[in-house]
Amino acid sequence: MEQIEEKRPDSLKEGEDVWHKKLYDWKKVYQFGAEEHLTTDGEVLNQIRRELLQVCENYFSGTTAYDGYKKKIPHTVKEDYMAGETEILGTAQRLVKKYTQSQKFRYILVKRPWLRRADRRKLQVDLLVGRIRKLEICVKRKDILGMRIFSKEDELDKMLTEVYQKIKELPRTSNSVEGTGNKKRSSWKNQMTLEEFIC
Repeated sequence: MEQIEEKRPDSLKEGEDVWHKKLYDWKKVYQFGAEEHLTTDGEVLNQIRRELLQVCENYFSGTTAYDGYKKKIPHTVKEDYMAGETEILGTAQRLVKKYTQSQKFRYILVKRPWLRRADRRKLQVDLLVGRIRKLEICVKRKDILGMRIFSKEDELDKMLTEVYQKIKELPRTSNSVEGTGNKKRSSWKNQMTLEEFIC
């Protein structure tokens, strides 16, 4: 949040402009939330309220307008207040169901243990699974802020499709062991190192 200057302006017009902008911000966050902040809407609203009090003191104290502006300052809200709580919960529940029942996500979960750690990191497998699992945990805990942070459907859809496609494109490894009589041997480049085997 921006700091209000500690000086009194030459005109009330400047103060009125700052006041109306801050009040508009407060109303917007109260109705629609502040998704860009990784905190509750209640915390953001109470910060804006403090800024409105500061505007009132810096711009209107000692004027006839002071009492009128002070009365218009919104009350404090609960720190855990979240705008659109019901919609956020509904969206998160729908997304958890969508992804946990998705064939692509199930395929990724089946293939994940067979991927090397380096491949999981490179293909963003763990990142995708982690985000969906975190969303699931947030729904169970009724953590509205967490649900809002992780309920990015377009982003998750894109990531799911990309990760699924990359795993499908990985070369298949043969599980069959060659007989001792077979003269052919695989290239050493295709052999698993001891370090990879332990991981």
